[in-house]
Parts: sequence; structure tokens; C-alpha cells
Amino acid sequence: MTRCNTALALALAAMPLSLGAGTEDWLPSSATLTGSETDPPGRYGVASGVWDGVEVPFEEIVGERDRTTFRLPNEPGAITDLINSLSQRMQNDGYELLLSCRDRSCGGFDFRNRLAVLPLPMMFVDLGEFRYLSARLGGPDGESLISFLASASGDVLFVQEDHIFPLATATQPAAPEPETAPASSEAAKDATVEEDTAVDEATVAEETLENVPEDASDLAEQFAARGETVLEGISFPSGSTALPAQDYPALQALAVFLQTTPDVTIALVGHTDNTGSLDSNVSVSRRRAQAVADRLISEYGVSPGRLSVHGIGYLAPRADNRSEAGQELNRRVTAVLLPS
Repeated sequence: MTRCNTALALALAAMPLSLGAGTEDWLPSSATLTGSETDPPGRYGVASGVWDGVEVPFEEIVGERDRTTFRLPNEPGAITDLINSLSQRMQNDGYELLLSCRDRSCGGFDFRNRLAVLPLPMMFVDLGEFRYLSARLGGPDGESLISFLASASGDVLFVQEDHIFPLATATQPAAPEPETAPASSEAAKDATVEEDTAVDEATVAEETLENVPEDASDLAEQFAARGETVLEGISFPSGSTALPAQDYPALQALAVFLQTTPDVTIALVGHTDNTGSLDSNVSVSRRRAQAVADRLISEYGVSPGRLSVHGIGYLAPRADNRSEAGQELNRRVTAVLLPS
């Protein structure tokens, strides 16, 4: 993860924002996108109350969670102005405010420790200067939840937006966000896995442990040496997020690795070439990682809880984007070993 995060920090540039549905212009134009993550369908929530000495109350729904982080220039009063502006925009757009608090009044470390916060350099929280804001919005498909966490550090203001969509909304086909050409509607779908089609992880491992492809048999050594590995043999046409139906030795090897090391979790990180805007490429890369996660779950029985999905667009190239061959190499998914 360190290598990707370093590349991310070095490559950030100012850009138009693309937040959750209905929040496109809630942050000022000076905000810079620093990270994005989509979690698979599950039960997620936002804090609806402060730390009471025992727990932090959460409002939860079953849906899909998008987490996006930004940086803004910090100056005196910036964090207060931002939260006041976001609060007003929420109310103007029909959201019902659940919680607005700051550092000590939220509960300090105990409150912060119960939030799912993306790591540095995407997000940073100063326990002495952070603000939290959450709200809900009813709709025809169910209730949506949203929260903003903002924290100042020197001349930088960090912001994380969590947007939780009801499952009926989350599984709708997303609008194509191409690199060079529109992706098909099939490629843009956020796939869901039915329980009755999932393959039992232990059964799959028994069938594959003795037949791990030779070109992927050193995956464990790669994790031990570097903490990450490129899933070789998995490449995407420009603009596409669809994973063709074929055998992928790297996925087979990763599934076996997960079965034989049950205490580890993996981050799947999608990448793109440098054609197009950063925000569209971040979305495309995240969908590529999700396509790999879906295949691991549906065909190899990997538990969804052992995978997280991320996308960093073109911020961590492995090859020169000035050639077609280099661009093809950059359209990939990497597996990053997460700390236990």
C-alpha cells in the first residue's frame, strides 16, 4: 500500500470534483481529490450521536458505501466555514441532519476510533481539530446516509465524504465513465453475488491446492518481499471495466493464498492509463478492482469480508503511458496485503 500511496501523494493535482449523487458542488473548487473507495453491498452507517462513555450510536442501512477524500487549503476559520456550508447545503437539498460535532464534543479519540477513515496520505485526523457532520435523505428506493469528516493540519484541510446508498440504488447500472470510449452497460454494472451461486471457499481450495499454476506459485513470496503483487494476466481494454469469462491463474493463486492464510485480508487496487480526467479514471479503476473481487467471490468462494476495493486511476503507473504497450500494462489490478 505504501508504494501506491506515495505515488498518489506525488501525483495529486487540482481538478473538478465528482462527489456522490446530488453533492457535486458541495465542496469549493479549490478541493483536490486524494482517494476513493467503494465497499461491497453490506450494512453501513454514519455516526448519529457522540461518544457516551460506552459507544457511539450509528444510523445504519443495507447498501453500498462510497468513501472519497479531498484536500483543501487551510486558513483561519476554514474548517468552520466548510462545515457550516455543508450543513446548509444538506438542508437545502432535503437532508435531515443527524449529528454535527467537533473534536472534544464528539468524544475525541473514542469517537474517531469508531469511524472508518481512509489512511494517509488520503486522509488525516488531528484529534484536537476535527469536525463531523452526518445526515439522512429519504427517497423512492429507500434511505441514503451521508457524512463529512474534516480535519486541519498546518496549511492543509483534509475531508472525507462517506455516502451510503440503499441497495436498490447501489446495484443500478452506473453511467459509463470512459478512458477513451464508453464502457458497455454490462461493464458499468456493480455486480452483486447471490448466496446460492457462491462457491464454498474450502471446497475450491481443496480442488486447486495441488494445481497452482507455476507462473503464479511465488505469490506468497511476492507478498513477503513487497507486500503487494500485480495480478498478471488481467488487463482491460481502454475504457472497459468488464473482466472476460476465462481462466486467470493469478486469481486462482490468490484464492489459494487466502484459503491457506486465513488471518489476512487483501486490498484490490485498480489502475488505468492516463487518458481522460482523474475523477473518471478513479471511478473506472475502482470498478476494475470490483470486477476482480466479484470473480474471486463468485468463482473461488472468497469471503467478501476479506477483500476491500480501491481505485487510484492513473496515479501509480508501472510503465510509460506514452506508448500503447505501456498504457495496456497500466490498465491492471494489484493485490495489496493489509496488516492484520
